[in-house]
Order: sequence, then structure tokens, then C-alpha cells
Amino acid sequence: MGTKRVLLTGFGPFQEVKANVSWEAVESVNAVRINNRDTKSIKSSEDIELFKEKIEVRYDVVEEHVPELWTKYQPDLTIHVGVHGESFLSLESQASRTGYTYEDNTKSCPVDNKHSRDGPDFICTELCLHKVKEEFNTISPVEGLKAEVSNCAGKFICEYTYYTSLVHDTNCRQRTLFIHVPVDGCPEQIALCLERIVEICLEQLSSSS
Repeated sequence: MGTKRVLLTGFGPFQEVKANVSWEAVESVNAVRINNRDTKSIKSSEDIELFKEKIEVRYDVVEEHVPELWTKYQPDLTIHVGVHGESFLSLESQASRTGYTYEDNTKSCPVDNKHSRDGPDFICTELCLHKVKEEFNTISPVEGLKAEVSNCAGKFICEYTYYTSLVHDTNCRQRTLFIHVPVDGCPEQIALCLERIVEICLEQLSSSS
């Protein structure tokens, strides 16, 4: 069946968020649990090779580092993870090139508040997020923790990272997702949710190939 390469990223500290749940959760994701999960279908029975990277909350680092990750790992699926103040998982459907007025950890913003790469004003993931949401909420690994689809990723480092991946190559749009998780969530519980979403996305990619 082959091996699927999955890249997960989270963020380091920023502002008052000293211990970033996005990275703590990514660190806790377990490829063995995904490979052995009972809910896996025959279509997604490939083993998973998992890669994890922490990204600094800096626009310049994102622009340089994210494309390097695509080249280094050649992932079949990339999921970026960040935090938000909501109590649910937010499956982000798109990223904008402009509107980045929030300062990063170096008190900097992109020139003209837009991404340096030429590209569309908005780029959407080609994963079917409504199907991801439906499947996740049907078999959520954490009681009470649901997923929603969003079209606004926040115009900060999270959305900037998402745009960087989506604009990197048109093929990346078929296999890239950004998820916002509760800032006060339990890393181990969030990790279980990420594992389930990885599984669902790989099933979807397998079905569409």
C-alpha cells in the first residue's frame, strides 16, 4: 500500500502565549496510534511517516522556512496548527495574500502588509473540509470537541503560514490544511483530534487519486 508522508507544524511562543498548545499538541501526535486506529478504511491503510516542525512567530521565518519544509520532507499531506480563542477546532478553508497588520515577535509586519510572493488575493485548499468536518464530528475522539469550517484564518502568522504553503505550488493546495485549536485546550486531547483529521484527510486523498 505504500507509506504516506505527513508533515505537522505548530508554533512557538508569542505575546502572552508562553506555552503554545499548537506545538505541544503536534509533539504529542503519535503515528503508531494513527496506523493502528480501528476506524481506518482499506483505502487509507498505508503506513504513515510523521514529521513535526515548530515554526517561529515571525513573518520572515515563515517565508523562508515553510518552503524549505516542503522541499525537505516532500509530504503527501501538510497540516499547520495554530491557536484561537474558540472552544472548537477551526478547519480553515482559505488564506489571503493581504491584510497582515498584526506585529510578529520582532514587532514587524510584511512590507505593504501583504505576502511577498505573487499570487491570488485568496487561495483555497482543495481538500473538502465539509466532508472532513462531517466525518470528524461523527466519530470525534474527544467528547464535546467538534470541528467547524472557517473562511477567515485571522490575518496573522497562522494565515500567513497557510498562504505560504498554498502558494508554494499548485499541487500543494490538494494536500494542505490549517487548523486552529483552542488556546486553552489539552495538548493530549488535541493530539487525538489531529490524528483523526490526518486519517480523514488521507482517506480523502486516497479516494480522489
